[in-house]
Amino acid sequence: MENKYSTLKSAVEEAATRLDGDLLIDNAGTIWDTDNLLDEIATVGNGEDPNGGYYCVGYNGSIGITYDDGHNVAWLYEVTAMNTVKRLRLDAKLTQSTLAEATGLNIRHIQKIEAGEVSLKNITASTSSKLAAALGVTMEELMRQS
Repeated sequence: MENKYSTLKSAVEEAATRLDGDLLIDNAGTIWDTDNLLDEIATVGNGEDPNGGYYCVGYNGSIGITYDDGHNVAWLYEVTAMNTVKRLRLDAKLTQSTLAEATGLNIRHIQKIEAGEVSLKNITASTSSKLAAALGVTMEELMRQS
């Protein structure tokens, strides 16, 4: 394994260069962007492994730890591609309920859009416009990210 990092902080910094808007999910199901993860690491130190392992970063940006030559990696943070609407909603610090209220859409419709059951490419211009306004982006930005 060519990329060895002695601290979790340095591994996350490297992962940030490989993630293209994707987020990381840990073993507990918590979703992180690299800025939030770095802030969390800063509160507890830089993340050195007390057992002498080293951190590694996968090609896609996933982060793991290994205690050998890299053949056995325990993945701590795996990449998750998040739906555009969900990512924008979380960035705006909105719940599905508040987004539904702001757009006048049924919460179940919001859930279907976020789950990928309804594509942004298949919604009406009116719905796109309401979503974009509530999320604080232009319609072009909303559709470009889909």
